[in-house]
Amino acid sequence: MYTSPQKLTITNIGIFILFIPFISVVLSCNLQKDNPAIHYPTEQYEYISLDTSTAIFKNMVYVPIYSHMYMVNGTRPTNFAATLSIRSTDFSDSIFMTKVDYYNSKGEIIKKYIDKVLLLKPMHSSEFIVEENDTEGGAGAYFIINWSALKPVNEPLIQAVMLSTFSNLGFSFKTEGIKLNKQ
Repeated sequence: MYTSPQKLTITNIGIFILFIPFISVVLSCNLQKDNPAIHYPTEQYEYISLDTSTAIFKNMVYVPIYSHMYMVNGTRPTNFAATLSIRSTDFSDSIFMTKVDYYNSKGEIIKKYIDKVLLLKPMHSSEFIVEENDTEGGAGAYFIINWSALKPVNEPLIQAVMLSTFSNLGFSFKTEGIKLNKQ
C-alpha cells in the first residue's frame, strides 16, 4: 500500500528559513570564542630569564602606527589593523626583546605587549597586532621596541603593516622602524 509523503506547508518552510540563520549565528559566535590565536599570530612566543644589562648591543627602535587616517576633508576616519613585525636577520645568534610598548598620539602608553625578555632565535620573527577597532592610538600612535644582543649581530628588520577595507576598496601600507638615540 502506497502512502504519499507529507506536503510541506508554508508555515513549515517559514520556520525552516528562520532556523537556518539562527543556527549560523550561534555557530559563528562559538567558533570565534574558541580561537585564541586570533590576537597572537606568532605561533609561540619564547620567554627567557636573562639579565640583559650585560648585553653588548642595546638598541631602541621607534615604529609609527596609524590606527586610523582621515579621508575626504578630515571628517571621515578610516580604521586600520596594524601588524608589528620583528624579524631576526642574523643566521647564527639570537636577539632579545625587553620592551614592545604601544603609545598613543599624545605619547601615553596604551599597552605593554611583553613583560619578560622575549627570545628571538636566528632568522625567526614575532608579530604583534593592533586590531582594526582599536582606535585609541590615533593617527600618531607608535611602538617603542628595546632589543639587545650578547655579541655583534645583524640588526633585526622591524616594520609595521597597516590594512583596511572600505566598501570594495582595500588600503595597505607599511612603515619602517628607526633607531633612536638612547636617552
